[in-house]
Amino acid sequence: MQLTRRRFLQMAGIGASASLVGGLRVYHNAYQTVVERLEVPLPGLPPGLEGLRIGLMADLHAGATMQPSHIRAATQLLAQEQPDIVFHLGDFIESDSALAPACADILSILTPVHGSFAVLGNHDYWAGHRGMAKVRQALEAQGIDALVNESRSLSINGETLYLAGLAEYFHDTPSPDKTFAGVPNQGFTLTLVHEPDYADILARETGGLLPLQLSGHSHGGQVKFPLLGALVLPPMGRRYPEGLARVQGTERQVYTTRGVGHVMPMRLGCPPEVTLLTLRGV
Repeated sequence: MQLTRRRFLQMAGIGASASLVGGLRVYHNAYQTVVERLEVPLPGLPPGLEGLRIGLMADLHAGATMQPSHIRAATQLLAQEQPDIVFHLGDFIESDSALAPACADILSILTPVHGSFAVLGNHDYWAGHRGMAKVRQALEAQGIDALVNESRSLSINGETLYLAGLAEYFHDTPSPDKTFAGVPNQGFTLTLVHEPDYADILARETGGLLPLQLSGHSHGGQVKFPLLGALVLPPMGRRYPEGLARVQGTERQVYTTRGVGHVMPMRLGCPPEVTLLTLRGV
């Protein structure tokens, strides 16, 4: 069929209108969180940790555009998955630490059998170190163990699982030496750090059995186009912006969740997520 100039302009107008309608639909879906479920194969997984179900939440950004109702809906969605353990990966608030207690109260809906743990994100520091301390206190008041250059050991089905939570990169000082001081070199360890690209630094500075890092921060880019990918990615969230990836030059993996909230109330091709990871030995 011959494509006349008039026909071309008509088609272009239809396409532009469809894009606008689609964009508005995506705007409204910025609060409709999805569950990402993934089985993660991990070499060296102790037999007692086979099938461990890990829930992830990140980047709630409680504030003007992320109201308690939005955070509650996402939290309830993850609670329905009944994870065995939950990791919160930072940016609980947009910038106002006064919102932290209400945010932490909502997260207490989650009652995993092996507990809830957290690291802090760059937005949690935007109110200064006092604000960061208030966020941490609010989490711990609800039984969420916030790790800042600290490790924990858990006994699960007769196996020991180590958790290592590093300080936030931009406003604090991550210290692998301090964080892993209590972790045996061959202790099976899950690493929590807000910024996913910190995986490259860890690969240079640490040995031991660190098969999986769990991170947020990038929001997956928030706005993604087919073929082009994410429009904008933040510093330290560009190499591993979304999903499961192998850390360059290693056998380690990093999973980056797109998170629940946003820095602007819009997502395109990049829905907000809560995550359920199931560990599998290989």
